[in-house]
Amino acid sequence: MEKEEKVLYLTRLAVDTYNSHRSAQISSGRNLSDQHDPVEEIEKLYVKFEVFLNQKLAEDEWK
Repeated sequence: MEKEEKVLYLTRLAVDTYNSHRSAQISSGRNLSDQHDPVEEIEKLYVKFEVFLNQKLAEDEWK
């Protein structure tokens, strides 16, 4: 996997995960008055997914 492909994949995964989470909050009627920074939350998801993907790609079975 090339670096550009990896970044695009992880960015898309992080954004989709964030959007799904927010949609679930809205549909459940949970309090949405929290002040939050969507970009910061997406960056946190990105980092978590990046660590996980790097671990999986480093395993022998993925080579």
